[in-house]
Amino acid sequence: MRVLVVESDALTALMLKEALEKHGHEAAILRDAVKAITVLQLPDLELDALLVKEPGGITVSRELRASKCSNANIPVFVALESDSSATRREAIQAGVTAFLSHPFDPENVLDVLTAQIEGRLIPLDELPPPPTEAPNFATAPPPPVPLVAVATAPPAPPTTSRSTFFKLPEQPTPATPAPAPSTELVATASKPTADAMELIPLAPLPPLDDDLNALVPLKGDSVGTSIGNRRKIGELLIRSGIITVAQLDEALTSQKRSHQKLGNILVQNGWATESQVSIAYSHQVEVPFVEIDQVGIVEELVARIPRDLAVKHQFLPLVSDEEDIERGDPRIRVALADPWNITAIDIVQQHTRSRVKPVLAEAEALRRTIENVYLRTNSPDESIMKALSMSLEGAGPTEGFEDENADASDDGPIARFVGQIIVEGVRRRASDIHIEPYKKDFDVRLRVDGQMLVAHTMPRQSYNALVSRIKVMGDMDIAEKRIPQDGRIALIIDERHIQFRVSTLPNQFGERIVMRILDKGATQKTLDQLDFSATNIVHYQTLIKRPHGIILVTGPTGSGKTTTLYASLNAVKSPTSNIMTCEDPIEYEMDRISQSMVNPKAGLTFAAQLRAILRQDPDIVLVGEIRDGETAEIAFKAAMTGHLVLSTLHCNEAAGAAARLTDMGVEPFLIGSGMIGAVAQRLVRRLCPHCHTFGPPTTEEQALVDLLNGGPRPVEQIAKKTGCPKCNQLGTLGRVGVHEVMLMNEEITHHIMARAGTSVIQECAARTAGFVPMVEDGIDKAIRGIAYLEDVVKKVVSH
Repeated sequence: MRVLVVESDALTALMLKEALEKHGHEAAILRDAVKAITVLQLPDLELDALLVKEPGGITVSRELRASKCSNANIPVFVALESDSSATRREAIQAGVTAFLSHPFDPENVLDVLTAQIEGRLIPLDELPPPPTEAPNFATAPPPPVPLVAVATAPPAPPTTSRSTFFKLPEQPTPATPAPAPSTELVATASKPTADAMELIPLAPLPPLDDDLNALVPLKGDSVGTSIGNRRKIGELLIRSGIITVAQLDEALTSQKRSHQKLGNILVQNGWATESQVSIAYSHQVEVPFVEIDQVGIVEELVARIPRDLAVKHQFLPLVSDEEDIERGDPRIRVALADPWNITAIDIVQQHTRSRVKPVLAEAEALRRTIENVYLRTNSPDESIMKALSMSLEGAGPTEGFEDENADASDDGPIARFVGQIIVEGVRRRASDIHIEPYKKDFDVRLRVDGQMLVAHTMPRQSYNALVSRIKVMGDMDIAEKRIPQDGRIALIIDERHIQFRVSTLPNQFGERIVMRILDKGATQKTLDQLDFSATNIVHYQTLIKRPHGIILVTGPTGSGKTTTLYASLNAVKSPTSNIMTCEDPIEYEMDRISQSMVNPKAGLTFAAQLRAILRQDPDIVLVGEIRDGETAEIAFKAAMTGHLVLSTLHCNEAAGAAARLTDMGVEPFLIGSGMIGAVAQRLVRRLCPHCHTFGPPTTEEQALVDLLNGGPRPVEQIAKKTGCPKCNQLGTLGRVGVHEVMLMNEEITHHIMARAGTSVIQECAARTAGFVPMVEDGIDKAIRGIAYLEDVVKKVVSH
């Protein structure tokens, strides 16, 4: 059924709307009973029922029945504050269909609607008189209320109902099925004015961003318009010029297959940003939108709410805005990724003893802010550090190793401390966790955006127990301390599947531990998201579309080589291609691609597995890394026999790939015949897109540009980092790739066959049309405000 609900209390309205939609009904909410009369009289507005409470409900029913609009005869269900004979008589005269509990009770409402659909309602004027002392619905919990209606069919003998006041008749006719729910309540001829109605929430929306100004219906004044001027997200984004009709059609087709939210599909395809989708959603549901990074957090309220609940349901209390304060609004603002999340609203109300005013925030920004706020205001460090101190109380500093029988149990302080540093590393977007022992203490450091940050410095006495705990988790030998070991840990953190690649290395003061963080739940990037320049992306796409040959992605550890390979496979995969991988380890699971992992302990090396893969009739093969001459030779022979092979290689420049392979023992004729191109890349810190500015370069900045360019290059404007809450005042946020793409040609092949050095091949590549050296790509991105200039110098020039 299509139901219009008139309810001024936002929380009650949200709960009722959720209950109705859960049971297949469609609901829209108004806040004013008098203004509802104007809306109900809209031409061609089709409704199946009206739910309205006193005061005003009987008046609405009377005026609706007296009108000649299309909705004049719909059922009207009124929630009465009192149940007196006079009220009943007035309700009968006004044409009220049924009484409901006050305030609206979802179960009672659903019972009434079900009875209305099935025709099981008793005429109001045939009901027995009410009890002498009717309950006061405004001050006491309402008892079950009868399902009552005007006469629509001859009464039948009563039968037992869940109601205690009267008995319902047996169903006289077969049940009439409810109308199929539609996507919206649509006014097909005209729409109400802003003066005629007002939707919840009670506060007005903030001004639209420039890209969402002047939104109008797509086709005339009626199509796409519903109660509250609500439109679909796709229509809003089209009218804003953010997406095209073709992109919306493609996204809707994809939605039918994947069952994802439309906004997620638009963001994944790069057609809209999360912020644009969130703003459009805000105007669709009439809930104010906030930039979560730009508003204050009520840390006192945050301290009352357990972190796991805030993370699970994605909400955060915010400071009140000035308009709420001026109006004396006692409600607290709560940022939500889903404004209809009744569970989150209920949790906040229970823990804060305050009513809630929901506001909408961008989901990813909200998630990031929740993590940062709880790390700052509700960190578990204090309890864990206190437990560690208590377990070490009375133990003085020592130069030797601590007691091997120290607490490493699952519920001890060591286990909790290990759990904390692992979770902290994931939440702070670290790529690696380093645990380094020294003479009297040890450090826990995180590599975030390529930079090492000290997270904790702890007393040395607890170190051995910590190492033992991590070894147990990684399935390693805790008794073996003389040789390096490798292990893996798989955990679920914040509902994400995370794998840790653990490495131990004995040194002067004990075993050093490094844990590489591999987020299996991370969204895989597309080629368009890898920050290739316009020239480089064209060259690289040309390479991966070749039918055979080998493409090498070069760079040091941690430069994003594997990410580039995964994005390449996503770009070329299709049902007509057989794609197989040979990896160590499998970092991300890819749909419709056969992935396999080496196992050196069982004798399954890269070379052995690659041989087996070539017997599986592949079209495209990904080799995680070429580490030795045997693997390289097999890969090149595969490239020469009709396969497209993608792999990584540790060297500095694209032109240095040939020399590195020659050092491994690969014959130059194989390299020259099989390699079709090479890519070199680095990851440098990205300037924060939210706060960076532009201005004339300083003398130092101009000198850096000239150094990168290998000569003078005057620059009028250059990006400068500042700092904002989104980047924790660092001025940089995340990392960006800097690339060079070398396509093979006859001259380069000739030099490789002649065993020429890297510098000769580099000069030859530089003379090739369209070749952009990595240094030049870094300069351009620094000037455009994408890359951090000092990092470009450090990562690109210093090699």
